[in-house]
Amino acid sequence: MVVGQTLPAVTLLDDEGPSHVLPRAGQPLLVVYEDKDASTQNVSVRQLIATYHDPVGNRARVDVWPIADLSRWDFWPARRPALRHVRESAALARSRILVDWAGVCQKAWGLRRGLSAVLLVGSDGRVVFAAEGEETPAQRAELEKQLRALGLAPK
Repeated sequence: MVVGQTLPAVTLLDDEGPSHVLPRAGQPLLVVYEDKDASTQNVSVRQLIATYHDPVGNRARVDVWPIADLSRWDFWPARRPALRHVRESAALARSRILVDWAGVCQKAWGLRRGLSAVLLVGSDGRVVFAAEGEETPAQRAELEKQLRALGLAPK
């Protein structure tokens, strides 16, 4: 994804089954997209997001959605254990995790397999921050700058 581009809409399931369309009109969106192999990338960015995400105070200003790329696990017998792992992770994080069984985000958003991706989308649907792979200090600083530009403050 390129900063300034409009994020194409996708429909995903959450770990409990209901579908969600992202991005939502008029709502800033922060996405962390990764598969099992990329789960160790962007740890400090995820920690930064956790300091900004206050489900009560910031919910009206930004939607935070982790998305699990399970496209490599969409077959029997791997599907059920993969979903169980996502549900356990969601319970630990006290958050819902969207599930991408078909790699629709990769296709629609131009993401690369095996890399963690962080996207921040403004309320107009345009990408204001995009990074893939291991984050750099400059990327982390830019994400923090963009979060503050949306009016968010650490909790």
